[in-house]
Amino acid sequence: LELERTRTKAAAATSRREASLATLADLIGLPASELRLSDRIEQVPVISRATVNSLVDAHPRLRRLNAEESALRALTRSAEIAWRPDIDAGVFAAREADADEFGARLVIAVPVWDRNQGGIAAASARVARVSAELAAARRAIASEIDAAWSRYERALALATVSSATLRQRSADLLGLATRGYAAGETGLLELLDVRRAALEIETERVGALAEAADAVNDLITAAGTEGILP
Repeated sequence: LELERTRTKAAAATSRREASLATLADLIGLPASELRLSDRIEQVPVISRATVNSLVDAHPRLRRLNAEESALRALTRSAEIAWRPDIDAGVFAAREADADEFGARLVIAVPVWDRNQGGIAAASARVARVSAELAAARRAIASEIDAAWSRYERALALATVSSATLRQRSADLLGLATRGYAAGETGLLELLDVRRAALEIETERVGALAEAADAVNDLITAAGTEGILP
């Protein structure tokens, strides 16, 4: 009964794997024969937690908002200058009868009623809105990158321990239990318990590898660039 259950689970897992590979191949436009399953972490970020701030500063969304904020500040300065007096200066020369006349003129148009207060207020409001959006985006991006990095670290630590230590110990115990059962020193139930424990450890290891890979993809999405990979 235990063997049949195991075979059923293995067949179901194989079916899901083949279906997933076929779906992925169709999405990326490659034949399924060119895809392979990895038993280790392929995408190792070339960054560290200390570089999170630099990733935030270089995020495409923040660069766009910074550029928009700079442009709006320039428009605000233009609006502030627009109400200032217009100055027109010049010289003239004229001749009347026997006299030559020379002179200069200076005209200063001072806006008394309209000092462009509406334009200045509107431009300032746009700057304030973009500045608030920029601050909120910075906090959100930093939080997303930090969360993805923490998730990656946890999954990587679990996968490393599972692969380097627990997997080998589990294999040793399973071998010992199998030999003990063959020699009649232990019963079938003890052997099955060891097998279940070994399967759980392997399942956790594979799950940790998948979790680490997902975390790397989340990190790429949060950072807005694949430049974190080698």
